[in-house]
Amino acid sequence: MYILLARPDVVDLIDQPPPVTFHDRERRKRSHTFDLEARLRCGKRIAFAIKQENQVAKSGIVDDLQLMREQRPRGCADAMVLRTERHITRARAANARLIFHSNSFRVDADVARMRNFTMTLRGCAKISDILKASIPEAAGFSALVCLIGDGELVPIGNGLISYDTPVRLRGEEVFVEEIAR
Repeated sequence: MYILLARPDVVDLIDQPPPVTFHDRERRKRSHTFDLEARLRCGKRIAFAIKQENQVAKSGIVDDLQLMREQRPRGCADAMVLRTERHITRARAANARLIFHSNSFRVDADVARMRNFTMTLRGCAKISDILKASIPEAAGFSALVCLIGDGELVPIGNGLISYDTPVRLRGEEVFVEEIAR
C-alpha cells in the first residue's frame, strides 16, 4: 500500500473496493474483489489484484483479469493489474515507507532549496555528497527523499535508499558504467 501512497500521481486509495461482476468462459456470473484501487490525479482508476507468485496459476487470476478487461463490467477501473512479490519487493516497500514518512513531515522550504541545488547535478551523485554541499543531515536527507517521491530525482539501483545511494535527475541518461560506481 505504501508503494502507491508514496506516488505523487495517486490521489486516493481504496482498500478492497466493491466487487466487479463478470462472466467466465462458461458464461457463469462471477465476481472479483480487488485488493486495492488507486485513483490518479488524471482521474483514471487502477485496480490491483495482489497474489503470491506460487498462487497465481492455481487462482486463475490471469484469466479472470483478461475476461474483465474484455468485458469492461460496470464500475470496473480503467486498468486492472496483477502484482506479486516480484513487483512488491522488500526494498521497494521500505523505500515507499521512507518516502511516505518524509512527505508526512515535508518542509517545503527545504525541498525547494534542495530542488534548486539538485538542478545543477550532472550525471549521478551519492546522497551523502549532495548533503555535504547543500542542506546537511536529516533535514537534507528528508528533502532529497521528498524529491525522489516527487519523481524529480531517481535513485540508481534497486536497493534501499540510504546516504550511499547515488541519484540522478529524472530524464538524464545514465550509462551502466556510472551506475556500477
